[in-house]
Amino acid sequence: MSVSPVLPRLAAVMLCAALLAGCQSSEEKAEAHFESAQQLLAEGDDARALVELRNVLSFNPEHVEGRRLLSQTMEESGDLSGAYANYLALVEQLPGDLEARLAVARIQLSQSLWAELAQTVAAAERIKADDPRVVAFGLVRDYQAAVQAGNDVQTASIARRAETLLAMEPDDLALLRIVIDRKSSAGNSSEAAALIERSLALAPQDYALQNARLRLLIEAEDGPAVVAQMDRMMALFPQDEVLPAARLQWHLTRGETAEAEAFLRQRAGAPTGETQPQVELVEFLRVTAGPEAALAELDGLITANAEDPKADLYRALRASITFETADRAAALAELADIVAKATSSDQTRSIKALYANLLNREGAVEQVDALVADILKEDASHQEALMLRAARFIAQDRPGQAIVDLRAALNQAPTDARVLSALATAYLRDGNTDLATETMARAVEAAPGQPALARDYARLLQDLGRAEVAQAVVYDAWQRNLGDPGLIEMLSSMALAAQDWQLAAEILGVLRGSPTEEGLSAADQFESTVLQAQDRFDEALAIIDARLARAAEEDSAGGRATWTLLKTEALIRAERRAEAVALLSQAVTEMPEFPALRHRQAELAQEDGRTEEAIGIYRALIAANAGDERAVRILYGILSTEGQTEEAKTVLAAGLTARPDAVDLRWVEASRLQEEGDIAGAVAIYEALYARDSGNPIIANNLASLLATLSDDPETLDRAARIARRLRASEVPAFQDTHGWTLHRTGNSAEALPFLEAAAAGLSEDGSVQYHLGAVLAALDRRDEARAALERAVALGQGSAQPFVARAEALLAELDAPAPAPAATPAPAPATGTTTTP
Repeated sequence: MSVSPVLPRLAAVMLCAALLAGCQSSEEKAEAHFESAQQLLAEGDDARALVELRNVLSFNPEHVEGRRLLSQTMEESGDLSGAYANYLALVEQLPGDLEARLAVARIQLSQSLWAELAQTVAAAERIKADDPRVVAFGLVRDYQAAVQAGNDVQTASIARRAETLLAMEPDDLALLRIVIDRKSSAGNSSEAAALIERSLALAPQDYALQNARLRLLIEAEDGPAVVAQMDRMMALFPQDEVLPAARLQWHLTRGETAEAEAFLRQRAGAPTGETQPQVELVEFLRVTAGPEAALAELDGLITANAEDPKADLYRALRASITFETADRAAALAELADIVAKATSSDQTRSIKALYANLLNREGAVEQVDALVADILKEDASHQEALMLRAARFIAQDRPGQAIVDLRAALNQAPTDARVLSALATAYLRDGNTDLATETMARAVEAAPGQPALARDYARLLQDLGRAEVAQAVVYDAWQRNLGDPGLIEMLSSMALAAQDWQLAAEILGVLRGSPTEEGLSAADQFESTVLQAQDRFDEALAIIDARLARAAEEDSAGGRATWTLLKTEALIRAERRAEAVALLSQAVTEMPEFPALRHRQAELAQEDGRTEEAIGIYRALIAANAGDERAVRILYGILSTEGQTEEAKTVLAAGLTARPDAVDLRWVEASRLQEEGDIAGAVAIYEALYARDSGNPIIANNLASLLATLSDDPETLDRAARIARRLRASEVPAFQDTHGWTLHRTGNSAEALPFLEAAAAGLSEDGSVQYHLGAVLAALDRRDEARAALERAVALGQGSAQPFVARAEALLAELDAPAPAPAATPAPAPATGTTTTP
């Protein structure tokens, strides 16, 4: 049989075509994909068109129209991050392209990226400042700057101009945003709503506009419409993690627990589905319905997933709840069983991390270390394990190593508020307050729904003397969490301290809108305090008296006691002290079961010089409750001041017997031991306190100071310096002294000097601090200055048994010797550190 010659010819033709295709340049291939993408877009097949457009850029990254079309298609399909990235690349490729600049500005406006928008507008103005669209964006930039500056005159002026231009450019989103904001701020909700709808018809993917619509619906208290809008936004922005949380919070603040549970169950789906939404449902049930409900839900999930490794996760969660509520040993045993039998996986490592966290709370440090090491051996970037190891480093006063681990953890989750907060703590331990504040700011920004972070950040700012910034942080957090009592309490204190009556009125308005009696009572208390601060005592007392009358009618002894104390303070501020004393005396007689009344009565007696009366009241309080820590501490102080030293020691010893773990009492005992020269005993107490709360800067200061004073051991001195390192940015003289002294004791006298100079200036009457300065100056061979400081130390300690006096005299003798030996670090002297008492 002969073979047809057609087949070889066909094969040759196909080979030739393939060769020709292979000869196409990258530019030609890119153009072919571009034409295909245009055709697909014309047919409405956006998904395949996007694939073709990406192919365009893979063959020719400089293909301008391909990148422009890709950016536009991404923006229209809702992929704003992808569109933004490509528009930016286009701007970099064509710096003078106005349309690309305007597209970048459009996305920045939709996402409220104000700093970036300002830069883009400035670049657009350099290209064509008189373009109406550039003018509109310029107005947005200027309007936002005026709002941030609180310049209402300027914002009103810009808004009027925007409204005028809007008549000529009715579809300009930038102009619409200005007018919407202005009308919303002025309370013209109906006009603002109409403009929002008009804007959303033009840009349904604009997050800021959708959020503006949501805010107006919330203000209108249109519950069904709010829920519908939240659902609409979740569909439009499925990657947004804040929206589901906001929907849940909406139901919870309205007491709609059943609706909240239904929402979470809808998101969770089938019990065999993804674990994360199931875990969120379990946690919700634990908080709202109790641990029993959560355990029942987990039992169902374990049964449904019996043949699936997901059951291990649910067993672990069940064990963690059991640990909190019932049998800790059984919980840890179940976790040990899970870990022993589970195969290596991300889930198993997460379970090990949970197990390690619980063991950590039991103090099983070696087991925790082993588990963490095991996790990190398998996955060196495991976030939870890195955080656990970092916490261990912090406990060991090794913040530098903790920072390394936490930065690695942050690489896995750059916006995780827990990691950021832990990193801020590590920076504080390292004495780097600048990085700590910056990192805490990022944590607050990452978790706007966690008011505790904002409160921590504000306290840090206050400690650094940045009260105005702290108030701004708390106010911003309060606007997002209006019902948080901690934020309200903190902001109220700030308003009173700053005499910001406008803010006080705003807080009062929210409290007055509370649906609970507790909230209304807080409103009355805050209003009466504000009135007192304004010297409007009669009005304040009228509110308090009304509350007292109500408490009497309701036969509420607790209410009467609370408002009696508040009235006492109001009378004292109004300089009606005799009435306050009489009121309190009567209240104590009528309500002896409330120790707070008797405590205040004792304080007034002490302030008025009626010492014996105060002593009698405190003795009665202790007789009624031997563990009354406050009464023991104050009575000890009074008796010590009165020269009744042995009696004071007896009172303190009895208090410690009743309350051996009372922090303040142990602190007082440490101070007593230090004064008596028992430095080792004082150190032992501070070691125990530090083990319980190593984050307390005063405990850290006192422990480091005494360790540096007591020991010559290099390892102990190194530990003292590591503990004191957190104090290096402090302006508290006692802290400066401790940090400087530990530096000197570890051989860093030159570095120690500026700290001790500052401490000596701030504590000019403290002989031990002057001695520290003199010792450092001597070590640096600055003999004349050292002599002056040491002579001052001796003069301040004249007649005192404090050991620093003898040490200063000995060092002076060395300086005055005819042939002085090279200055050396002095031998340790007991009780020369600057500790701080409670």
